[in-house]
Amino acid sequence: MRSRALLAGDAAGLVDPISGEGIYSAFVSGRLAADAILRFLDGRSPDLYPYEAAIERELMVDIRAATWLRDAYHYSPGLSFWVMRHSKLMRQGLCQLATGERTYSDFLRSFGPLLPALRFWAARGRAARASK
Repeated sequence: MRSRALLAGDAAGLVDPISGEGIYSAFVSGRLAADAILRFLDGRSPDLYPYEAAIERELMVDIRAATWLRDAYHYSPGLSFWVMRHSKLMRQGLCQLATGERTYSDFLRSFGPLLPALRFWAARGRAARASK
């Protein structure tokens, strides 16, 4: 017999890549795991795979967005700090992130046509970190 298990929170790697905070993801993933387990035990689901889809839908969009922001920042912290210091719009967006008024994915969307450049910069940051 094969074991069945679901990982939640930190154990599933569901940690905010920028702040390192994980309690929000722990609560959300715990709720999603409980829902998937109940559906499986009640016979409403043949397996636990809906948990993976729920995690993707409810958490991974923002975790990926935060990863791009983190990677871009770490690639060029001086430039990032300069932009934060001189752009009122950037400071407002960051404050909205910190207070929970805005999600990382919403923040990324605000980059509009600059989003491909940010993604390119983040990819350069990941590549530089990987080569070390």
